[in-house]
Amino acid sequence: MKGIITMSRSSRLLFALALSVGLGFASAGPAAAQIKDIEGDQLPQTEEEAEALYEKLRGAYEAGLLCRDIEPSDDDRTELAALLNEKTRGQVMPGTQLSLIDEARRDVQRLHGKEGCDGPKMSELLGMFDAHLAGVF
Repeated sequence: MKGIITMSRSSRLLFALALSVGLGFASAGPAAAQIKDIEGDQLPQTEEEAEALYEKLRGAYEAGLLCRDIEPSDDDRTELAALLNEKTRGQVMPGTQLSLIDEARRDVQRLHGKEGCDGPKMSELLGMFDAHLAGVF
């Protein structure tokens, strides 16, 4: 098709890097690893870190649904989506989010079947829920 420019993934990454350097957003050295949110939590620097954090937070949410007896409203879900987007710096694409949500849901349901709400892994997820997500509900 005329007028459509296609770029490989590496070309897009190089273009984005060049653009960020040109706009002054890139930073070097230890300062780059210290970007924190308002609560002092370190924010992810790479897409992979963002995806890992997104999946952990979704797992915490799923644990909260199972063990904290919450019934989120549509507004709660909208606020949760905005919070997760903020904590992951908007680096997790919607299609990836859906896959991570499904994975987190399955993993937490399996874990809940094995250890209930009181096991060590579920307790860790619930601690994360209480610390980062409970305020939404």
